[in-house]
Amino acid sequence: MQRIVTSQDTQILLSRRIDLVGSQHYHVTVAAHTVRLVACLGTKSSPHLVSHFLRHYHDLGVAEFLIVLHADRGDRQAMEVKARLREWRIEPIREIEEYSAKLKHEHCTAVVRERCEPQGDLRRPG
Repeated sequence: MQRIVTSQDTQILLSRRIDLVGSQHYHVTVAAHTVRLVACLGTKSSPHLVSHFLRHYHDLGVAEFLIVLHADRGDRQAMEVKARLREWRIEPIREIEEYSAKLKHEHCTAVVRERCEPQGDLRRPG
């Protein structure tokens, strides 16, 4: 009798349930979803950190970066951050100059609603 499991942890967790129902096989349906990261990036720190940030999250499986960029227009560091984003084929979803925790929350929440929530989500008002 052969059992198909996704991992040793799953086998240990579900083995009693599998035995109780007398199943010979455990099949898992995996839904492939795009992993998105919504982030607010500032340009006041060193721009080279953006490359490390992108590499780190890419290696964790992030496929789509939705960046709210906090930058002063014409700022040299902002231009360098944008260049590093373009190297990854990323354009900021929004650019803001004025910053506060409240505004950051509002912008990031709006991006999530526009880009991440499925159409007709029941949790969404109206």
